[in-house]
Amino acid sequence: MSTKRLSIYNTNSEEELTSNLFNKMIVEEMKEGLFIGEKDSILFVNEAFNSMHGFNSDTVLKKKFLDYVASEFHNEFTKKLQEMADGKSSKIQIEYLRLHKDGRKIPTELRGNTIPSDNWRAFVGICLDIKDRRQSEEELKQLKELSENKIKLNFEYDVE
Repeated sequence: MSTKRLSIYNTNSEEELTSNLFNKMIVEEMKEGLFIGEKDSILFVNEAFNSMHGFNSDTVLKKKFLDYVASEFHNEFTKKLQEMADGKSSKIQIEYLRLHKDGRKIPTELRGNTIPSDNWRAFVGICLDIKDRRQSEEELKQLKELSENKIKLNFEYDVE
């Protein structure tokens, strides 16, 4: 498998180089994991993506995106990525469990779009860590259940 290398230096002018350097700085400073993929292969990742998964770029670029997705989400991912590759869909938004190098499964949301190109169909994706959101939702659910039980107990007590 050959890996396409994206380079900021493939430019025709100083203006393009400056623009590409600025864009590279923004991408590298993002806190969200950003990647560019083609079919099921990863072509580019930022440092946040590496950090979220516990790997470095050299390791990540040798793997497929599904290698970082819990197996119970593979079918859904494969279907959505194939729809993008076939041109049936230009966007993806999916919640899944990402796999960390240390074995943890972490709630994550992927939002992605296809990248128009003459030579190949690629997509850009942003991985958002939603662990805190999931934890907050669970705590809210527990509080709601507690309050409903308290109201029920008060009602039963008042009736007797």
